[in-house]
Amino acid sequence: MKKSTFAFTISMLFCVFMVLFLASKTTARIFTPEKRINFIIFGVDEEEARTDTMMLGCLNTEEKKLDLISIPRDTQVVMPENRRAVLEENGRWAPADGVMKLNQVYFYGGEEYGAEYAMKQITELTGVEIKYYAIVNLEAFRYIVDEVGGVNFDVPFRLWYHDPFQNLSIELEPGFQKLNGQQAEGLVRFRKSDDGALAYYTDWDRAQTQQKFLKELITQTMRDNNKVKNASVFVSAAIKYVETNCTAADALKYLPYIQDLAEDGAIRTHSMSGWDELKNGQWYTFLDMDELALQVDGIFNSDKAKESAIGLDIYVLNGGSVSGLAARNRLFLESKGFTVSRVGDYDGERKNYTRIIVKSREYGSDIQALYPGSKIEVDASAYPDDDIALILGTNEQ
Repeated sequence: MKKSTFAFTISMLFCVFMVLFLASKTTARIFTPEKRINFIIFGVDEEEARTDTMMLGCLNTEEKKLDLISIPRDTQVVMPENRRAVLEENGRWAPADGVMKLNQVYFYGGEEYGAEYAMKQITELTGVEIKYYAIVNLEAFRYIVDEVGGVNFDVPFRLWYHDPFQNLSIELEPGFQKLNGQQAEGLVRFRKSDDGALAYYTDWDRAQTQQKFLKELITQTMRDNNKVKNASVFVSAAIKYVETNCTAADALKYLPYIQDLAEDGAIRTHSMSGWDELKNGQWYTFLDMDELALQVDGIFNSDKAKESAIGLDIYVLNGGSVSGLAARNRLFLESKGFTVSRVGDYDGERKNYTRIIVKSREYGSDIQALYPGSKIEVDASAYPDDDIALILGTNEQ
């Protein structure tokens, strides 16, 4: 079972932001930063050789929002010939044709070129210019969860897996409970059970579980009555586990803007869409580049921001397995200011993710931000009586 450091990386990221938030209370706004500050978080594996987790982020200082989008580590990329030549000159090597998984770019680049080449590869993949990077090791996750006193979380189903070779023991019963560091690690690393059940639970599903845990972690640690108590934890974690090109002077400039992230809905997580395919004996992830372009435009490009769906008629359909799901989501969307024209049951093929059917690519990104792992589909004829159709997936509870 491969390790995933998604939650390790993200929890560390937000600990750093929490430190800045606390400090910002006494910092005056003395300059006007660029509207968007783009950065990448690399979560390295146990040997600190590969970037098992990559999170592309954007701090929007005007909208007071932080967006994070996870990039699948197995995404197939091609390292350009000029970079491979530099590595060869320095006694390193990469595949002759340059084809590799995205998380291998850091490995082939090594300590000297790894972060730089990984940043360039991600920029070429997404079109996003990245200013800062941070490298985080996986010890942060257990440390933080334990030091803040655990995190309350609703475990979706029984998680039971044992691997003595990894010294890994996951034993979690379903239901709402407080998870310590070891239990939380089991939650975010779980991929399959001892008896082979839950075959439908893929890496894409696991990413959604990780995002839900992330939201609980941040919400609970950023509450007013927890901030001062947890301050030393965040400071210690930042010192122990983060390597970055963001200098102390840079961080000080952004302090006043970090405090706004404590507001409800200020932190938004997103997942890329794609599929896994076996090629030349290797499993690779291939991204839906049209969907990726839509996400990038909506999050990172100030001149291509998508139109809000506020004021449009939304048809909510229950494509999941829980009774009353559409009605509950109607209330949820209305509480966010959206207009739900009607609800109903979906009679087509059910998916494990939520679909947002729009008539034009300019709409849907603000709804997508509310449903991690959801996908936007453009189809002007599918629901002619409604502006947008929201088909809830089986992953929604």
